[in-house]
Amino acid sequence: MTSEKIVVLISFFLFALLSSAFAVDEKTPKEIDSIMHASPPELNAKASALLEKKYPDEDWDAYNFPSFVYTSDEIETGYKIAVKEPQLLKQTFCYCFCDSMGHASLLSCFWKDGKVGGAFDSHGAYCNICITQAMQALLVYDLGASEKEVDKLMETRFKKNIEKQKNKTKNISEGVSNECNECGD
Repeated sequence: MTSEKIVVLISFFLFALLSSAFAVDEKTPKEIDSIMHASPPELNAKASALLEKKYPDEDWDAYNFPSFVYTSDEIETGYKIAVKEPQLLKQTFCYCFCDSMGHASLLSCFWKDGKVGGAFDSHGAYCNICITQAMQALLVYDLGASEKEVDKLMETRFKKNIEKQKNKTKNISEGVSNECNECGD
């Protein structure tokens, strides 16, 4: 075989290899966008299926979840993520702004003081943002996003919450309140 033919074959092989890699890359952002804008029931269907796939023989009863975990399928899935993927939640900022309650990360919404294996924190069960973020984090991480990329995706997704919190903080520091004294909205 001539060197010219070898170069052509190698070029063809590299082109084919790179083309298939780009096809995956083009699909992944669409999947990530779909996850980041899915409803909690849609996220739950995907996240619970992924947990079942990753942990098919898991004895979930062994975790002795408190009763508040069983108030919805989404909440149950969120707490299952917290027991199996705590490092991911620990690296993720929570955009319900529970840091004002002393929460250091999304993990603290599910585990008191962010201590895995200790007592469960009920905050996650009563906060749609925490549950949504836990499911989103699991799903995009499974697609290959790094923990840092997961956190950046959350920041982008919850941009409106960030802006609202900044305005609220600014108004408080200026002595102005946009909140209803009756209900806190």
